[in-house]
Amino acid sequence: MCGGRREAAEDLVSQATLRLVQFIETSDPRPIEIGALFWRVLRNLAIDQSRTARRAARIYDHGIDLADDADLWRLPPAACDTHAQVAASEELAALRHRVEYLPEEARILFVHRFVEDRSYREIAGHFHISEALARKRVQKLRALISGPAPDAREGAAPPSQKCTPHVYHHEAV
Repeated sequence: MCGGRREAAEDLVSQATLRLVQFIETSDPRPIEIGALFWRVLRNLAIDQSRTARRAARIYDHGIDLADDADLWRLPPAACDTHAQVAASEELAALRHRVEYLPEEARILFVHRFVEDRSYREIAGHFHISEALARKRVQKLRALISGPAPDAREGAAPPSQKCTPHVYHHEAV
């Protein structure tokens, strides 16, 4: 049930034993086949752990966000040459432009994560979602803002044209 890992198997047996003892203490008629009940509890716990692990692996990529977060938004060193400063300011302007074209919810997420430096737990609480889903949304947001410029995307309209209808004024001749 644990793929040959002894420590995981011992933890599973401990959890199953604890659950069985709790059940026996609280149940009115005591179970007759305690051994069979123990194996049923053990199997159900193993299935539950397996499903939880698979679900967590599908929700977000564990390889990002964790170690690189602190280093992503550092300022360039003060001894940068002029060309590096110009390139950095152009990159910042391009990022600002991309953020303007994001949907409102994505802009709010950007502000929470990268401007206010909120944790995934706080972001999850704000959006009423799980912490894993908050990580996934930040992962997708990073892909959006590091993708092609909004002008290159098909059908992208500047923020001022997204919500305002076109009004045509005709002059009397």
